[in-house]
Amino acid sequence: MKELLLQPKSAAALGLFRALFGIMLLVELFYFFDTYTEYFEGHFWHFPYHYLSFLKPPSSVVLKTLVGLGILSSFLVILGWFTRVGLLLSGGIFTYIWLLDKTFFNNHYYLISLLCLLLLFTQSDARFSLRKTKITHLPNWQYFIFYVQFLIVFFCSGLAKCNAEWFSGAVAEATIANRNLAGTSMESIVYLAMTYGGVLFDLLVGWLLFWKPTRRYAVVGLIAFNLLNIFFFNFNNDPTDTVNLGSIGYFPYLMLATSVLYLDIPYWLNKFRTKPQLPQKKKAKKQQQTTATVLAPTARFVLPILAVYFAVQILLPFRHLTQPGYVDWNGKGYYFSWRMKNFVKNGEFQFYGFDRATGESVYDYNFNNMEVAFAQKAALFPSLVWQMAHCIKQYHMEQGTDLPLIRVDYKTTFNKHEKQYGIDPSVNLSEVGYHPWRKDDWIQPLK
Repeated sequence: MKELLLQPKSAAALGLFRALFGIMLLVELFYFFDTYTEYFEGHFWHFPYHYLSFLKPPSSVVLKTLVGLGILSSFLVILGWFTRVGLLLSGGIFTYIWLLDKTFFNNHYYLISLLCLLLLFTQSDARFSLRKTKITHLPNWQYFIFYVQFLIVFFCSGLAKCNAEWFSGAVAEATIANRNLAGTSMESIVYLAMTYGGVLFDLLVGWLLFWKPTRRYAVVGLIAFNLLNIFFFNFNNDPTDTVNLGSIGYFPYLMLATSVLYLDIPYWLNKFRTKPQLPQKKKAKKQQQTTATVLAPTARFVLPILAVYFAVQILLPFRHLTQPGYVDWNGKGYYFSWRMKNFVKNGEFQFYGFDRATGESVYDYNFNNMEVAFAQKAALFPSLVWQMAHCIKQYHMEQGTDLPLIRVDYKTTFNKHEKQYGIDPSVNLSEVGYHPWRKDDWIQPLK
C-alpha cells in the first residue's frame, strides 16, 4: 500500500484541475456577492446550524468586503501563485458565508469547501501555474485522496436512494412534469433512467473511476451523466422552484471539471501536438524517483491526518441511523450527508401568537409572504420552522412586548404521501427545544 501511495504520477492533471476549480470558486463567489451579501439586511430571522450558533451575520458592508477579498484570492488559485494562501482565503470566506445560515446549504458548496481543504495538502501548483518549479510528478496519494472523496460522495448518494420512498418514483415523476415530458415517448425512458439508472450510477461510478481498467469508460459515463443533470435540473421551467426541482447549481459543472483528475493529461497533450515528443524514459524515471523521495517524509505526517478526515467523512452521512424517524422527513442527519435530490416536498405554514392570560390570538405572521424561494427552503424541515418560532420570540423580547404563546400550522406533502402535519399544532414552539441526536415529540412522524 505504501508503494502504491508513493508511486510517482504526472502532476499535470492535478494542476489542470486546480485551475478549473479556481474558476468554479471564482464564479461561486461572484454569485455569493450578488445573492447573499445583503441577505440579512432588514430580516429578523436567522437559521444557524445547531453547533454553529456563534456565527453571527455581519453587516452587508463587511460581507461584501469579505467576498471581494475571496474573489481576488481565487485568482491566486487559478494562476497557481501562492496557491495555499489563495485556497485559505477564498475557500475560508466561501465556507464562512454558506455556514452562516442553514437555508444556504447546498451539497456542492460543502464539496467545494472539502476540496479546498484537500488541495491544501497537495502540490497542485506544480504544473499549469506561475510557480517556478521543476517538479513534474507527484506521489500517487495526492490523487488518491480525491478519488476517495468522490467515491464517498457518489456511493453515499446512491445508498441514500436505496429505499421505498425513492423507488416510489415521485422524484422522477416530478422531473417528467417539470420538463413537460408527460405523455411523450420519453416519459418511460426518463422514469426508468432516473429511478433505477441514477441509483446504479451513484453506487458504481466511484469504484469504476477508482479501478484503472474501467476508468476511461467511467469518465465518459461521468461526463454524460452530468450533462443530463444540467439539462433536467438546471434548465428549469419554473425559476421559482429551487427546492424540489430547481437549480442544482454548479454541481454538474464541478463534476465535469473533476473528470480531468482521472485522465492521462500528458498522453493527450502529446497526442495533439504536431510533433509528438518521444518519452525520455531514463530522465523521466530519475525525476519521478527524486520527486517521490523528496515528498515521502511529508506523507508520513499528512496521511495519518487524512485517514482521520476520511473516517469522519465515512461515518458522518450515517449518523441519522442513531435515531428513529425518516431522515428526509424530519431532517435529522440530513445536512452533510450527500442526500441529493432524494424527495419532493412542498410545505406551507403560518405562525400564530396567543395571549398567555386570555388565550386570544394576538399575533399572525404569514411566513409564506416572504420570498418564494426562501419560504420553500425554510419549509423543508421542522427544525427550520422551530428556529423561525424562536426568531419571533427573540423579536418580541427585543421590542419589549409581551411574549405570546407561539404555535404553527405546518403542513407538508412528501413524495406520494398525502399532505400532513409536520409539527404538533398544539405545541408552544417558543418553549420547546430541538435535539439533533434524539427524538423530539413535537415533530410528527411520517404517515
